[in-house]
Amino acid sequence: MFKKSILTALLVSFSLCILALASCGGKGNAWKYDETYHWHEADGEITEKAEHVPSEWIVTAEATTETSGSKHIVCTVCNAELQVEEIAKIDENRPGSGTWEDPYNIRTYEDLHSLRQKDAEGVYFKLLNDIDLEGVTLQPYEDFYGNFDGGNHYIYNFSIVYGVYPEIGLFRKNHGSIANLKLSALGEGKCYIGVIPDRQTVSCGALVGDNFGNVYNCSVENAEIRVNSSYNTGSDGATTINIGGLIGKVSGGEVKGCYAVNNIVYGNAKNESGTKSSFSACVYAGGLIGSSDSSVSHCYAYGNSLEANAYAYYKTSGYTYYYGKTYEQLGGVIGKVNGSTVIALIGYENEFKVTYTSGAGSLSSYYGSYSYNFGEAVGYNSGTLQYVYGKTSDSTSVAGYAGTSYYCEQIDISNFNKLPIISGEGIWGLDVK
Repeated sequence: MFKKSILTALLVSFSLCILALASCGGKGNAWKYDETYHWHEADGEITEKAEHVPSEWIVTAEATTETSGSKHIVCTVCNAELQVEEIAKIDENRPGSGTWEDPYNIRTYEDLHSLRQKDAEGVYFKLLNDIDLEGVTLQPYEDFYGNFDGGNHYIYNFSIVYGVYPEIGLFRKNHGSIANLKLSALGEGKCYIGVIPDRQTVSCGALVGDNFGNVYNCSVENAEIRVNSSYNTGSDGATTINIGGLIGKVSGGEVKGCYAVNNIVYGNAKNESGTKSSFSACVYAGGLIGSSDSSVSHCYAYGNSLEANAYAYYKTSGYTYYYGKTYEQLGGVIGKVNGSTVIALIGYENEFKVTYTSGAGSLSSYYGSYSYNFGEAVGYNSGTLQYVYGKTSDSTSVAGYAGTSYYCEQIDISNFNKLPIISGEGIWGLDVK
Protein backbone atom coordinates (compact mmCIF):
# COMPACT_ATOMS: atom_id res chain seq x y z
CA MET A 1 0.00 0.00 0.00
CA PHE A 2 2.84 2.37 0.93
CA LYS A 3 4.70 1.73 -2.36
CA LYS A 4 1.48 2.29 -4.32
CA SER A 5 1.00 5.67 -2.64
CA ILE A 6 4.55 6.72 -3.53
CA LEU A 7 3.99 5.69 -7.15
CA THR A 8 0.74 7.66 -7.31
CA ALA A 9 2.46 10.76 -5.91
CA LEU A 10 5.28 10.49 -8.47
CA LEU A 11 2.80 10.18 -11.33
CA VAL A 12 0.91 13.28 -10.15
CA SER A 13 4.17 15.25 -9.82
CA PHE A 14 5.22 14.18 -13.30
CA SER A 15 1.88 15.28 -14.76
CA LEU A 16 2.18 18.69 -13.13
CA CYS A 17 5.64 19.14 -14.55
CA ILE A 18 4.39 18.35 -18.07
CA LEU A 19 1.60 20.92 -17.67
CA ALA A 20 4.06 23.51 -16.41
CA LEU A 21 6.37 22.96 -19.38
CA ALA A 22 3.43 23.28 -21.78
CA SER A 23 2.33 26.56 -20.24
CA CYS A 24 5.86 27.94 -20.67
CA GLY A 25 5.92 27.27 -24.38
CA GLY A 26 7.61 23.91 -23.99
CA LYS A 27 10.98 25.46 -23.09
CA GLY A 28 10.76 24.98 -19.34
CA ASN A 29 10.96 28.70 -18.57
CA ALA A 30 8.56 31.63 -18.23
CA TRP A 31 7.93 34.39 -20.70
CA LYS A 32 10.29 37.31 -20.75
CA TYR A 33 9.02 40.61 -22.09
CA ASP A 34 9.58 44.33 -22.51
CA GLU A 35 7.15 47.11 -23.47
CA THR A 36 6.70 45.79 -27.01
CA TYR A 37 7.63 42.10 -27.21
CA HIS A 38 7.53 38.82 -25.31
CA TRP A 39 9.82 35.78 -25.84
CA HIS A 40 11.31 32.64 -24.35
CA GLU A 41 15.03 32.44 -23.58
CA ALA A 42 17.11 29.36 -22.77
CA ASP A 43 20.91 28.89 -22.92
CA GLY A 44 21.25 32.32 -24.53
CA GLU A 45 18.83 31.39 -27.30
CA ILE A 46 15.72 33.57 -27.87
CA THR A 47 12.66 31.89 -29.35
CA GLU A 48 8.98 32.69 -30.03
CA LYS A 49 9.57 36.43 -29.94
CA ALA A 50 6.46 38.34 -30.91
CA GLU A 51 4.59 41.58 -30.23
CA HIS A 52 2.17 41.68 -27.34
CA VAL A 53 -1.49 40.90 -27.98
CA PRO A 54 -3.48 43.42 -25.89
CA SER A 55 -6.66 42.49 -24.07
CA GLU A 56 -9.74 44.65 -23.57
CA TRP A 57 -9.84 46.87 -20.49
CA ILE A 58 -10.10 44.78 -17.34
CA VAL A 59 -11.48 46.39 -14.16
CA THR A 60 -9.28 45.50 -11.20
CA ALA A 61 -11.12 47.66 -8.61
CA GLU A 62 -14.60 49.17 -8.90
CA ALA A 63 -14.98 52.90 -8.27
CA THR A 64 -17.31 54.07 -5.50
CA THR A 65 -18.51 57.47 -4.32
CA GLU A 66 -15.66 57.42 -1.76
CA THR A 67 -12.71 55.80 -3.58
CA SER A 68 -11.43 55.68 -7.15
CA GLY A 69 -11.04 52.40 -8.98
CA SER A 70 -8.56 51.04 -11.50
CA LYS A 71 -8.37 49.11 -14.77
CA HIS A 72 -5.60 47.68 -16.93
CA ILE A 73 -4.77 46.06 -20.27
CA VAL A 74 -2.61 42.93 -20.35
CA CYS A 75 -1.05 40.80 -23.03
CA THR A 76 -3.29 37.81 -23.66
CA VAL A 77 -0.22 35.63 -24.35
CA CYS A 78 2.31 36.46 -21.62
CA ASN A 79 0.07 38.39 -19.20
CA ALA A 80 2.39 41.38 -19.16
CA GLU A 81 0.67 44.53 -17.89
CA LEU A 82 0.64 46.96 -20.80
CA GLN A 83 -1.45 49.89 -19.58
CA VAL A 84 -2.99 51.04 -16.28
CA GLU A 85 -5.61 53.74 -15.73
CA GLU A 86 -7.48 55.12 -12.75
CA ILE A 87 -11.29 55.04 -12.69
CA ALA A 88 -12.59 58.27 -11.20
CA LYS A 89 -14.83 58.27 -8.14
CA ILE A 90 -18.54 58.09 -8.89
CA ASP A 91 -19.98 61.57 -8.87
CA GLU A 92 -22.67 61.68 -6.21
CA ASN A 93 -24.34 64.53 -8.08
CA ARG A 94 -24.48 62.92 -11.48
CA PRO A 95 -27.93 63.30 -13.02
CA GLY A 96 -28.05 59.92 -14.74
CA SER A 97 -29.26 59.26 -18.26
CA GLY A 98 -32.65 57.61 -17.65
CA THR A 99 -31.73 54.06 -18.61
CA TRP A 100 -32.20 50.96 -16.45
CA GLU A 101 -28.44 50.81 -15.84
CA ASP A 102 -28.11 54.56 -15.23
CA PRO A 103 -31.48 56.00 -14.07
CA TYR A 104 -32.17 59.66 -13.55
CA ASN A 105 -31.13 60.29 -9.94
CA ILE A 106 -33.46 62.13 -7.60
CA ARG A 107 -32.02 63.77 -4.48
CA THR A 108 -33.89 67.02 -3.98
CA TYR A 109 -37.26 68.69 -4.31
CA GLU A 110 -36.01 70.26 -7.55
CA ASP A 111 -35.20 66.82 -8.94
CA LEU A 112 -38.69 65.63 -8.05
CA HIS A 113 -40.20 68.67 -9.70
CA SER A 114 -38.25 68.14 -12.93
CA LEU A 115 -39.34 64.51 -13.22
CA ARG A 116 -42.33 65.53 -15.32
CA GLN A 117 -40.07 66.96 -18.05
CA LYS A 118 -38.17 63.68 -18.40
CA ASP A 119 -40.99 61.15 -17.96
CA ALA A 120 -41.82 58.77 -20.81
CA GLU A 121 -42.31 55.05 -21.38
CA GLY A 122 -39.05 53.16 -20.83
CA VAL A 123 -37.47 55.94 -18.75
CA TYR A 124 -36.12 55.11 -15.27
CA PHE A 125 -35.86 57.21 -12.12
CA LYS A 126 -34.34 56.42 -8.72
CA LEU A 127 -34.69 58.21 -5.38
CA LEU A 128 -31.32 58.23 -3.59
CA ASN A 129 -32.34 59.68 -0.22
CA ASP A 130 -35.30 60.82 1.88
CA ILE A 131 -36.91 64.12 0.87
CA ASP A 132 -38.90 66.39 3.19
CA LEU A 133 -41.49 68.52 1.38
CA GLU A 134 -42.64 70.53 4.38
CA GLY A 135 -43.12 74.17 3.41
CA VAL A 136 -42.84 73.57 -0.35
CA THR A 137 -45.47 72.99 -3.00
CA LEU A 138 -44.98 70.05 -5.32
CA GLN A 139 -47.38 69.97 -8.22
CA PRO A 140 -48.78 66.42 -8.57
CA TYR A 141 -47.82 64.50 -11.70
CA GLU A 142 -50.77 64.25 -14.06
CA ASP A 143 -49.91 61.09 -15.99
CA PHE A 144 -46.83 59.03 -15.15
CA TYR A 145 -45.51 56.52 -17.71
CA GLY A 146 -41.96 55.82 -16.53
CA ASN A 147 -40.40 53.60 -13.88
CA PHE A 148 -39.84 55.09 -10.43
CA ASP A 149 -37.70 53.26 -7.85
CA GLY A 150 -37.95 54.86 -4.42
CA GLY A 151 -34.96 52.89 -3.11
CA ASN A 152 -36.98 52.26 0.09
CA HIS A 153 -36.64 55.95 0.94
CA TYR A 154 -39.30 58.30 2.32
CA ILE A 155 -41.01 61.33 0.87
CA TYR A 156 -42.17 63.23 3.95
CA ASN A 157 -44.94 65.78 4.39
CA PHE A 158 -46.36 65.71 0.88
CA SER A 159 -49.60 67.69 0.90
CA ILE A 160 -52.39 68.89 -1.37
CA VAL A 161 -54.83 71.51 -0.13
CA TYR A 162 -56.40 72.34 -3.48
CA GLY A 163 -57.83 70.10 -6.13
CA VAL A 164 -60.14 70.44 -9.08
CA TYR A 165 -59.17 67.19 -10.79
CA PRO A 166 -60.97 63.85 -10.68
CA GLU A 167 -57.71 62.07 -9.74
CA ILE A 168 -55.75 63.25 -6.71
CA GLY A 169 -52.39 62.08 -5.35
CA LEU A 170 -48.64 62.52 -5.75
CA PHE A 171 -49.18 60.76 -9.08
CA ARG A 172 -52.68 61.61 -10.29
CA LYS A 173 -52.68 58.72 -12.77
CA ASN A 174 -50.02 56.01 -12.95
CA HIS A 175 -49.53 54.13 -16.23
CA GLY A 176 -45.97 53.02 -15.47
CA SER A 177 -44.32 51.36 -12.48
CA ILE A 178 -43.77 52.77 -8.97
CA ALA A 179 -41.83 50.69 -6.44
CA ASN A 180 -40.10 50.87 -3.06
CA LEU A 181 -41.45 54.29 -2.06
CA LYS A 182 -42.74 55.34 1.36
CA LEU A 183 -44.89 58.35 2.25
CA SER A 184 -45.21 59.64 5.80
CA ALA A 185 -45.33 62.63 8.13
CA LEU A 186 -42.17 63.83 9.85
CA GLY A 187 -41.68 66.03 12.88
CA GLU A 188 -44.32 68.75 13.06
CA GLY A 189 -45.22 68.29 9.40
CA LYS A 190 -48.16 66.38 7.94
CA CYS A 191 -48.71 64.02 5.05
CA TYR A 192 -52.04 65.58 4.15
CA ILE A 193 -54.65 65.83 1.41
CA GLY A 194 -57.68 68.01 2.04
CA VAL A 195 -59.58 68.91 -1.13
CA ILE A 196 -63.03 69.86 -2.39
CA PRO A 197 -62.96 68.91 -6.09
CA ASP A 198 -66.75 68.92 -6.74
CA ARG A 199 -66.56 66.23 -9.38
CA GLN A 200 -68.98 63.45 -10.18
CA THR A 201 -66.27 60.82 -9.67
CA VAL A 202 -63.14 61.37 -7.57
CA SER A 203 -60.29 58.92 -6.96
CA CYS A 204 -57.84 59.98 -4.27
CA GLY A 205 -54.81 58.42 -2.55
CA ALA A 206 -51.59 59.84 -1.14
CA LEU A 207 -49.47 58.07 -3.78
CA VAL A 208 -51.81 57.49 -6.73
CA GLY A 209 -55.29 58.75 -7.54
CA ASP A 210 -56.14 56.23 -10.27
CA ASN A 211 -53.76 53.38 -11.05
CA PHE A 212 -53.46 51.74 -14.47
CA GLY A 213 -49.88 50.49 -14.10
CA ASN A 214 -48.00 48.67 -11.33
CA VAL A 215 -47.29 49.62 -7.71
CA TYR A 216 -44.92 47.41 -5.72
CA ASN A 217 -43.65 47.58 -2.15
CA CYS A 218 -44.99 51.06 -1.39
CA SER A 219 -46.53 52.37 1.82
CA VAL A 220 -48.23 55.28 3.55
CA GLU A 221 -48.03 56.04 7.28
CA ASN A 222 -49.48 58.75 9.49
CA ALA A 223 -51.30 60.48 6.65
CA GLU A 224 -54.61 62.33 6.66
CA ILE A 225 -56.68 62.16 3.50
CA ARG A 226 -59.98 64.06 3.22
CA VAL A 227 -62.16 64.57 0.15
CA ASN A 228 -65.44 66.47 0.02
CA SER A 229 -67.22 66.37 -3.32
CA SER A 230 -70.66 67.70 -4.19
CA TYR A 231 -72.08 67.22 -7.66
CA ASN A 232 -75.47 67.68 -9.26
CA THR A 233 -75.82 64.77 -11.67
CA GLY A 234 -78.92 66.36 -13.21
CA SER A 235 -80.57 62.99 -13.84
CA ASP A 236 -79.70 59.33 -13.37
CA GLY A 237 -76.22 59.07 -11.98
CA ALA A 238 -73.99 58.82 -8.96
CA THR A 239 -71.54 61.05 -7.17
CA THR A 240 -68.72 58.67 -6.26
CA ILE A 241 -65.57 58.96 -4.15
CA ASN A 242 -62.89 56.24 -4.26
CA ILE A 243 -60.50 57.08 -1.45
CA GLY A 244 -57.60 55.13 0.04
CA GLY A 245 -54.57 55.87 2.14
CA LEU A 246 -52.19 54.91 -0.68
CA ILE A 247 -54.32 54.56 -3.84
CA GLY A 248 -57.79 55.84 -4.64
CA LYS A 249 -58.71 53.35 -7.34
CA VAL A 250 -56.93 50.43 -9.02
CA SER A 251 -58.38 50.51 -12.54
CA GLY A 252 -55.70 48.23 -14.01
CA GLY A 253 -52.25 46.78 -13.54
CA GLU A 254 -51.11 45.24 -10.27
CA VAL A 255 -50.61 46.32 -6.66
CA LYS A 256 -48.42 44.03 -4.57
CA GLY A 257 -46.54 44.08 -1.27
CA CYS A 258 -47.94 47.42 -0.05
CA TYR A 259 -49.18 48.57 3.36
CA ALA A 260 -50.96 51.41 5.17
CA VAL A 261 -50.52 52.23 8.87
CA ASN A 262 -52.20 54.80 11.17
CA ASN A 263 -53.93 56.89 8.51
CA ILE A 264 -57.12 58.96 8.61
CA VAL A 265 -59.25 58.45 5.50
CA TYR A 266 -62.45 60.50 5.12
CA GLY A 267 -64.81 60.73 2.15
CA ASN A 268 -67.89 62.94 1.90
CA ALA A 269 -70.01 62.57 -1.25
CA LYS A 270 -73.14 64.62 -1.94
CA ASN A 271 -75.43 64.30 -4.94
CA GLU A 272 -78.11 66.93 -5.31
CA SER A 273 -79.95 65.59 -8.35
CA GLY A 274 -81.92 67.86 -10.64
CA THR A 275 -84.73 65.37 -11.29
CA LYS A 276 -86.70 62.65 -9.54
CA SER A 277 -84.91 59.91 -11.49
CA SER A 278 -82.58 57.34 -9.96
CA PHE A 279 -79.62 59.00 -8.27
CA SER A 280 -77.10 58.09 -5.60
CA ALA A 281 -74.02 59.05 -3.59
CA CYS A 282 -71.22 56.53 -3.02
CA VAL A 283 -68.08 56.40 -0.87
CA TYR A 284 -65.64 53.50 -1.20
CA ALA A 285 -62.88 53.93 1.39
CA GLY A 286 -59.93 51.74 2.36
CA GLY A 287 -56.93 52.10 4.60
CA LEU A 288 -54.79 51.19 1.57
CA ILE A 289 -57.07 51.28 -1.50
CA GLY A 290 -60.51 52.80 -2.05
CA SER A 291 -61.75 50.44 -4.76
CA SER A 292 -60.13 47.91 -7.08
CA ASP A 293 -60.98 46.49 -10.48
CA SER A 294 -57.62 44.70 -10.86
CA SER A 295 -55.03 42.52 -9.14
CA VAL A 296 -54.08 43.23 -5.50
CA SER A 297 -51.99 40.85 -3.40
CA HIS A 298 -49.75 40.52 -0.34
CA CYS A 299 -50.86 43.75 1.32
CA TYR A 300 -51.80 44.73 4.86
CA ALA A 301 -53.25 47.63 6.81
CA TYR A 302 -53.67 48.36 10.51
CA GLY A 303 -54.53 51.25 12.80
CA ASN A 304 -56.41 53.20 10.13
CA SER A 305 -59.48 55.34 10.85
CA LEU A 306 -62.05 55.25 8.04
CA GLU A 307 -65.14 57.43 7.76
CA ALA A 308 -67.72 57.86 5.01
CA ASN A 309 -70.60 60.32 4.62
CA ALA A 310 -72.99 60.00 1.69
CA TYR A 311 -75.97 62.21 0.89
CA ALA A 312 -78.25 61.94 -2.14
CA TYR A 313 -81.40 64.02 -2.42
CA TYR A 314 -83.67 65.91 -4.77
CA LYS A 315 -85.14 69.20 -3.65
CA THR A 316 -88.32 70.53 -5.28
CA SER A 317 -89.07 74.20 -5.80
CA GLY A 318 -91.25 73.92 -2.74
CA TYR A 319 -88.31 72.65 -0.71
CA THR A 320 -89.61 69.12 -0.47
CA TYR A 321 -86.74 66.65 -0.17
CA TYR A 322 -86.69 63.25 -1.86
CA TYR A 323 -83.79 61.03 -0.97
CA GLY A 324 -81.81 58.82 -3.31
CA LYS A 325 -79.57 55.84 -2.68
CA THR A 326 -76.40 55.94 -0.60
CA TYR A 327 -73.60 53.38 -0.73
CA GLU A 328 -70.75 53.25 1.75
CA GLN A 329 -68.23 50.42 1.69
CA LEU A 330 -65.27 50.63 4.07
CA GLY A 331 -62.42 48.13 4.33
CA GLY A 332 -59.30 48.15 6.47
CA VAL A 333 -57.25 47.31 3.36
CA ILE A 334 -59.66 47.77 0.40
CA GLY A 335 -63.04 49.48 0.46
CA LYS A 336 -64.57 47.68 -2.53
CA VAL A 337 -63.37 44.84 -4.76
CA ASN A 338 -65.06 44.93 -8.17
CA GLY A 339 -65.02 41.54 -9.90
CA SER A 340 -61.27 41.00 -9.56
CA THR A 341 -59.22 38.49 -7.55
CA VAL A 342 -57.51 39.59 -4.37
CA ILE A 343 -54.89 37.34 -2.75
CA ALA A 344 -53.25 37.51 0.67
CA LEU A 345 -54.45 40.48 2.73
CA ILE A 346 -54.37 41.26 6.45
CA GLY A 347 -56.54 43.89 8.15
CA TYR A 348 -55.91 44.69 11.81
CA GLU A 349 -57.34 47.17 14.34
CA ASN A 350 -58.95 49.49 11.79
CA GLU A 351 -61.88 51.71 12.81
CA PHE A 352 -65.03 52.46 10.81
CA LYS A 353 -67.75 55.09 10.85
CA VAL A 354 -70.57 55.75 8.38
CA THR A 355 -73.22 58.48 8.07
CA TYR A 356 -76.02 58.28 5.54
CA THR A 357 -79.43 59.68 4.59
CA SER A 358 -82.34 57.27 4.49
CA GLY A 359 -85.55 59.29 4.15
CA ALA A 360 -87.76 57.81 1.45
CA GLY A 361 -89.81 60.90 0.62
CA SER A 362 -93.04 60.12 -1.23
CA LEU A 363 -91.55 58.27 -4.20
CA SER A 364 -91.14 54.49 -4.29
CA SER A 365 -89.16 52.12 -2.10
CA TYR A 366 -86.42 52.32 -4.73
CA TYR A 367 -85.58 55.74 -3.40
CA GLY A 368 -84.27 56.56 0.01
CA SER A 369 -82.40 53.26 0.37
CA TYR A 370 -78.95 52.92 1.81
CA SER A 371 -76.27 50.25 1.87
CA TYR A 372 -73.15 50.13 3.99
CA ASN A 373 -70.60 47.43 4.67
CA PHE A 374 -67.31 47.43 6.48
CA GLY A 375 -64.78 44.68 7.01
CA GLU A 376 -61.45 44.36 8.74
CA ALA A 377 -59.80 43.66 5.37
CA VAL A 378 -62.42 44.32 2.64
CA GLY A 379 -65.64 46.31 2.85
CA TYR A 380 -67.50 44.87 -0.15
CA ASN A 381 -66.40 42.08 -2.45
CA SER A 382 -68.01 41.22 -5.78
CA GLY A 383 -64.90 39.37 -6.94
CA THR A 384 -62.84 36.60 -5.35
CA LEU A 385 -60.91 36.77 -2.09
CA GLN A 386 -58.19 34.25 -1.27
CA TYR A 387 -56.24 34.07 2.00
CA VAL A 388 -57.68 37.21 3.55
CA TYR A 389 -57.47 37.63 7.30
CA GLY A 390 -58.71 39.85 10.09
CA LYS A 391 -58.31 40.06 13.84
CA THR A 392 -59.67 37.19 15.97
CA SER A 393 -62.77 37.83 18.12
CA ASP A 394 -63.44 41.19 16.55
CA SER A 395 -67.08 42.14 15.96
CA THR A 396 -66.10 43.29 12.47
CA SER A 397 -65.92 40.50 9.90
CA VAL A 398 -63.01 39.96 7.54
CA ALA A 399 -65.15 41.18 4.64
CA GLY A 400 -68.34 43.15 5.20
CA TYR A 401 -69.79 41.53 2.09
CA ALA A 402 -67.72 38.50 1.23
CA GLY A 403 -68.88 37.49 -2.26
CA THR A 404 -66.72 34.55 -3.31
CA SER A 405 -64.00 33.76 -0.79
CA TYR A 406 -61.52 30.97 -0.13
CA TYR A 407 -59.57 30.52 3.08
CA CYS A 408 -60.72 33.85 4.49
CA GLU A 409 -61.07 33.98 8.26
CA GLN A 410 -60.35 35.73 11.49
CA ILE A 411 -57.08 34.63 13.05
CA ASP A 412 -54.98 35.49 16.06
CA ILE A 413 -52.62 38.19 14.82
CA SER A 414 -51.71 39.70 18.17
CA ASN A 415 -48.04 39.27 17.22
CA PHE A 416 -48.63 41.17 14.01
CA ASN A 417 -45.04 42.10 13.22
CA LYS A 418 -43.94 38.47 13.45
CA LEU A 419 -46.28 37.24 10.74
CA PRO A 420 -44.46 35.73 7.74
CA ILE A 421 -45.85 38.31 5.30
CA ILE A 422 -44.36 41.08 7.44
CA SER A 423 -41.04 39.39 8.17
CA GLY A 424 -40.50 38.47 4.53
CA GLU A 425 -40.81 34.70 4.91
CA GLY A 426 -43.58 34.16 2.39
CA ILE A 427 -47.37 34.18 2.25
CA TRP A 428 -48.11 33.14 5.82
CA GLY A 429 -46.71 29.71 5.02
CA LEU A 430 -49.61 28.96 2.66
CA ASP A 431 -49.52 27.53 -0.82
CA VAL A 432 -51.14 30.37 -2.72
CA LYS A 433 -51.74 29.78 -6.40
